[in-house]
Amino acid sequence: MSKIKIVHLVSSLNIGGAERFVIDLSTLQQKQDKDVQIISTGAPNDILVNSCKQANIPVTVLTGSKFAKLLTMFLRMRTSDVVHVHSPAVMRVMSKIIRFLPGNIVYTRHGAAPLAAQHWVNLHKKVMRYIKYITFVSPEGQQAFHRTHGWKDTPSKVIANGVLLSDVVAKPVALPIRFGSVGRMVPLKNQISLLKAAAKLTKEQQQGMRIAFFGSGECESDLKDYVSEHLAEELVTFYGNVSEREHIYQQFDVLVVTSETEGLSMAILETMASRKATIATRVGGNPLLVQDTKTGWLIDYDKEAMLAERLVDIINNPSMLTETGENAYQLVKHDYSLDATLAAYDQIYFSE
Repeated sequence: MSKIKIVHLVSSLNIGGAERFVIDLSTLQQKQDKDVQIISTGAPNDILVNSCKQANIPVTVLTGSKFAKLLTMFLRMRTSDVVHVHSPAVMRVMSKIIRFLPGNIVYTRHGAAPLAAQHWVNLHKKVMRYIKYITFVSPEGQQAFHRTHGWKDTPSKVIANGVLLSDVVAKPVALPIRFGSVGRMVPLKNQISLLKAAAKLTKEQQQGMRIAFFGSGECESDLKDYVSEHLAEELVTFYGNVSEREHIYQQFDVLVVTSETEGLSMAILETMASRKATIATRVGGNPLLVQDTKTGWLIDYDKEAMLAERLVDIINNPSMLTETGENAYQLVKHDYSLDATLAAYDQIYFSE
């Protein structure tokens, strides 16, 4: 019997939660003896391209003219049993050839934004008839999408992203507390809110903390400028894009997520799997993971004073991080395993 052929499509292989998830899912599918490959519409030098190669996952980065990209995409997908699209930007590229592709197309929305701009509405109206199944990583994302686009006749399901568990052993946390931010530096992520909150602390309180940023993007220069003007530069470290997750999660004690919207954050899941707590905005799928005072703390979006209070509480009581970190680990272990996610996708892939 020939192997099941699955093609995953992503908009890039830069550092991002959806991209990491696709690599992890592909790795697990390969272990099940499936024939898996990834197609990216990003750049050949995207940092996670090498991660795919290290995991022995065949990856094709579309290059050349628009016609060449579409032809390569078509040739890679036409003999596949499952085409799994993980990005609306990729769907926009695919829309030109989608009617010629095999019918087993699964579309996953990793974000919670409704994509309400007219060009997105038009795109989703065009491709709807060709999609076998649409999935979402959070109920909020599902509800927002259907309110905007309809798709009432397309099978729809929430499948939470799963995470690989770490075997790291928690260590006692001492001052200075290291607060981390992981993700693209774009307006949606609002990382400036963390810096503004830190600036509200007294100089003595600031000595009890450090901030580590992982990622890059259009807001990076603004963040660095704010540090230069309002904070002692030794308090903040910008690590850039780092592909080794073990290194990232060793560099901070608490994750801080200040986003305006989120689907089901892989950064939060990976932090929890590393037995660490999270401070996160009360948006999207964050409250599913961050159970206030149990696995971390929830704050309102763009409320620096509220975030500053939480930073001070942790600086004054670092011992509470041990219990919240362990609670976080137990939650992802029981409810967000990658094996469960894989099984849920298998049901969709091979459903009639």
